[in-house]
Amino acid sequence: MTARLAHMNAPDELRLYQVVAYLRPEAEARVLDALRPLPGLTGVTVVEGRGFGRGHRPNAADAEVVYGSAPVVRIEIMVSETLVDAVVHVVQEAAHTGRRGDGKVYVASLLGATRIATGERGAGAV
Repeated sequence: MTARLAHMNAPDELRLYQVVAYLRPEAEARVLDALRPLPGLTGVTVVEGRGFGRGHRPNAADAEVVYGSAPVVRIEIMVSETLVDAVVHVVQEAAHTGRRGDGKVYVASLLGATRIATGERGAGAV
């Protein structure tokens, strides 16, 4: 059986997902504080970076704008399927200001994980 089929046929608690959020730097502390109490969450990685975005200005007739380079924070969280919705909800609520550029959250399926120190694989490695 391929890794993809094994993933699709696994129980929810064994399916792994990567949640990646790109946020304003000032949202980092709020998001991390909101994530800490989540039961079952084993850790979070934060990476500082820079990026740009495309969008449309309000009241501009189809004028696409490229917004200049700005600081961003990338938060990566590996979770089982049972935690995906809760993690996305917490990140969205904690980072929301209602302004353009609040950020985005992406969810991707993971085919596996291995803990380097012990060789443990799957959900137990997360």
